[in-house]
Amino acid sequence: MVRPSQRTRSVKKVKKRTPGGRTVTHYRSGKTKSGKCGRCSAQLKGVASGTEAVRKTPKGSRTPTRPYSGELCGGCLDKLVRYTTRMQAKHAEEGYKDLEVARDLTLEKFLPRGWFKKIEAGEKWSMAVKAKKIKKTPAKAKSAKKEKPVKKKPAKKASAKKPKAKAKAKAKSKKK
Repeated sequence: MVRPSQRTRSVKKVKKRTPGGRTVTHYRSGKTKSGKCGRCSAQLKGVASGTEAVRKTPKGSRTPTRPYSGELCGGCLDKLVRYTTRMQAKHAEEGYKDLEVARDLTLEKFLPRGWFKKIEAGEKWSMAVKAKKIKKTPAKAKSAKKEKPVKKKPAKKASAKKPKAKAKAKAKSKKK
């Protein structure tokens, strides 16, 4: 039975012949679209769109290097940073208590749960992405470590192999 999503004329159908000799219908998937901003639905820049483009980019370029990359465009990210900074200033700094900042739920949905309660409590909050640190050990430290002795696996006992059918037939013909 064909899936309901594939019962339209917009889905391309291709007839394929299987190794068993049957002819089956394969449904072509559509082209992938470029990423959109989660807030303003603008096209994201610097994000590879399409499977071929993603495959060609190196792995280091595929991993995000800044917060909310692949989710928000630059403008919306700037607004989010300004919004969180103003909220922190209003609740944490004493000089900005009278600052009027309306809550913007279109921005807050991208922030982690409970961030506003933390700010109201006076805690500092940051959006910094934690990059993985690669630890490099100096060459001296490696040589100073004691090497563990390598345990050798016990040798397997040689088992007598059973003669094959051809060998049996030759042996019988020689006896006669």
